[in-house]
Amino acid sequence: MILHAGLDCSGTPDLQGTARGHNPYIVVIAAVENLETLTQLFSDLRQRFNMRQNAEFHGHNMSEEMLLAVLEYAEEVGLVVGALLIDKVMTQQLRSIAEWPSPADFQVEAALALTEVVISRYMLAELRCDEDIRGERQKRVITGIKRQHRTMWPDAHIKVQFRPSEKSDLIQLADVVAYGLGILTRETVENVELRRKLKRICESNRNMIEGPKAWDK
Repeated sequence: MILHAGLDCSGTPDLQGTARGHNPYIVVIAAVENLETLTQLFSDLRQRFNMRQNAEFHGHNMSEEMLLAVLEYAEEVGLVVGALLIDKVMTQQLRSIAEWPSPADFQVEAALALTEVVISRYMLAELRCDEDIRGERQKRVITGIKRQHRTMWPDAHIKVQFRPSEKSDLIQLADVVAYGLGILTRETVENVELRRKLKRICESNRNMIEGPKAWDK
């Protein structure tokens, strides 16, 4: 199985930032088997919710009904989720501030920690990454991911690219999953069906979800 994937996060990469909604820090890879069908389904979903066709699915701006619909549509095209949930409070209890990476470096390290897990199980045709990671650090991520993929799948090529989230359904899907896992962890989900859906995603052997846990790299 070869997957098309997007990478995004929820929360802030500042390990000192534990205000409401900022803990845990969640990095997600959301992947599907059939990208063309996902694009069509998302187009139908935008029409269903009276959205512009170029409108972005962005977790914190969406109703729980919409979050559920996005997840249901994604499952139709073989949704696979990899996620790393970093509990900042737990990290602060276990490690001194001198040991913490800077927020910018933490973004890179967390992203590469997750991609290593996902790539160990799944071959990726492409990985679209949100532009929260900036500048020269994008090159570090691209190089690191390609090295991981080449080590695990030496005969396969992966395309890694940073894109604005509004231009990628894969990144938007990762955003929705990350936000959903965040509200599930913080126990703020009100929609019963959405809560059940998120719990099934966490429990599925198809997916790779680690945490919430302290950052131990």
